[in-house]
Amino acid sequence: MFDELKKRYPPDKFPACAAALDLGIDVTLLEANVRLTPAERMRSLMRQLGLQQRLQEANLSPAQLEAIELRYRQEKLDYYGPQPELDSDHA
Repeated sequence: MFDELKKRYPPDKFPACAAALDLGIDVTLLEANVRLTPAERMRSLMRQLGLQQRLQEANLSPAQLEAIELRYRQEKLDYYGPQPELDSDHA
């Protein structure tokens, strides 16, 4: 996955993205959030905070928390769909 992203974000055009990828940061999540309106980002944040509070109150094991996080990410992908590549002309 990171090799494909490094091709999309060459260091000479996207130095910040290239540096993030070198650190192992998944920039696809950043791309997805940039495409959202401020209102959509706020709704997403509020859902995440509500989920976090419920999980903390439930005293789940780390494995259970990881399974829930993976499910949340899949549901987000299902809802927003795969994110198209950014157009380098607009960066």
